[in-house]
Amino acid sequence: MCLPSDQLVPVPYGLDPAEVVSVILNYTTAYQMLHRSAHIESGESVLIHSGGGGVGTALLQLGKLHGLEMYSTCSLRKKKIVTELGGIPIDYKAVDFVQEIFRLTDDGVDAVFDGIGTKSLAHSYRVLRTGGRLIGYGFGSKSKDRLNRTGQILSNVVNWIRLLALNLIPDSRKVIPYSIQTLKRRKPEWFREDLQIVFNLLKQQKIKPIISTRLPLHQAVQAHELLESGSVTGKIVLICNSL
Repeated sequence: MCLPSDQLVPVPYGLDPAEVVSVILNYTTAYQMLHRSAHIESGESVLIHSGGGGVGTALLQLGKLHGLEMYSTCSLRKKKIVTELGGIPIDYKAVDFVQEIFRLTDDGVDAVFDGIGTKSLAHSYRVLRTGGRLIGYGFGSKSKDRLNRTGQILSNVVNWIRLLALNLIPDSRKVIPYSIQTLKRRKPEWFREDLQIVFNLLKQQKIKPIISTRLPLHQAVQAHELLESGSVTGKIVLICNSL
């Protein structure tokens, strides 16, 4: 692959290549949502959906470094990891997260990071206090059925149109969509700058991606089977075969 030099970011010497590839997407996404989209300030409170996932764990680690008060929806199985990363877990299957946030905070949170989409976006908007920001990202669907997947995407689009219209209401709450691909095209210098910051945090051991397993490249089939099973917490990294 040949790329112009201005599209490359130097990796600090001595880093584990598996950890490097694990932070590029998730941690740059999390960093940009916190600092480029939400303009988060130390001491603010946030709700992070799917805190046990790739972007969720990155948000928790970076949020802890910034001194945030963090709440996170997660499954019962991932409560432990959310707690270890500094978040207050909310079992979304056992409680209504909107009611739980108001029980825990009285007046809501300063920012919500929602990668779930559909109806979740409207509920997330409800837990924002005055001046709050809802950052929505990702329109992916886990459905294997094309019709269901298309329906979910259309539902997301409709929800976004309705939510973005709420920006016209002068109550200081904002809905901000985020896409790493779009922002990279519009502000390529931000991507290089932010990825370098993430690499330096990794070098300083202030962040650490969760790697579930490392497999040689010839076991790519097994890697996909693990991924599809939904039983893995963290990254599955394929290691190049030794010569």
